[in-house]
Amino acid sequence: MRIQITDAEQANGRMSEANLDLAVRLLREIGAVILENAVPLDIVKEAQTAYFDALQRGRRRKVRHANEMPYLHHQFIANPFALQVIEAAMGKKVALFLSWIHDSPPNADENEVDSIPHRDGNHLFPELPCVLPVSGIYVDIPLVDFLEENGATKIWPNSHLIMDCPPSDVQNLGERGKHLPALPTGDNAHGLSDSS
Repeated sequence: MRIQITDAEQANGRMSEANLDLAVRLLREIGAVILENAVPLDIVKEAQTAYFDALQRGRRRKVRHANEMPYLHHQFIANPFALQVIEAAMGKKVALFLSWIHDSPPNADENEVDSIPHRDGNHLFPELPCVLPVSGIYVDIPLVDFLEENGATKIWPNSHLIMDCPPSDVQNLGERGKHLPALPTGDNAHGLSDSS
């Protein structure tokens, strides 16, 4: 489920055909792919520092929307490796939108981190009893390691194939997801997941 971006791929700004084929296959079959080192670590560290500085100044809500530098760095919002996978999976006519910080640092609100399994997006046509081709892809770039201790983002392989029939059944996703083996996303990873 992980693909290591090589030094040669970093220099070219493109994944090899073999890695691209594997990424698209993983996205289609598992519902997610993790691209290791897709964003240079110094850029991630700069955003991480700015984020935690803003948290210390009590600006959590404003920062979560991330409509300022360093969060608008092109490596975050138009990463060449993520775009290469997205275009191979969905075609070249795609729209990019919704940029925000997807992070719940440990005890950010003095509350327990919600760990109930959920989807970040719902099926495009939930009333249909079949899975449609991919209609949306989320790209997550962690500013902190995703670990159990800090409310990790987890990937439930094949959960993009769970249909909600009837559509109200989405309320039971947490119970249904308990039976799926969860994979931790790890650290320094650039994750893409199918939201269809």
